[in-house]
Amino acid sequence: MAMTPKQFMEAVYEIAYGDRAYFRGFYPEEVVERLQDFSDGSNPVLIEDAINAVDELTNDLKDLSDADLVDSRQDLLDQTHKIMEALQEIGTDD
Repeated sequence: MAMTPKQFMEAVYEIAYGDRAYFRGFYPEEVVERLQDFSDGSNPVLIEDAINAVDELTNDLKDLSDADLVDSRQDLLDQTHKIMEALQEIGTDD
């Protein structure tokens, strides 16, 4: 399938900004910057950190009784925050 340059640009704009983005007045520089942000934010280390934290949390939960869950509430919340921090890093320049 061969795309025309205009079809290519329309497809790239939609990846960056969604449906019919090509016709919504975005500048090419904005599109490139947004795509770069997507690329920078897909850091596999950040994704791996989140997956590892979920695995750790899952294993911890399997081994806890109801009483242990109550006693471990803060540790579980801390692990959940660790996961959220790793996920929030995805898609940002930080």
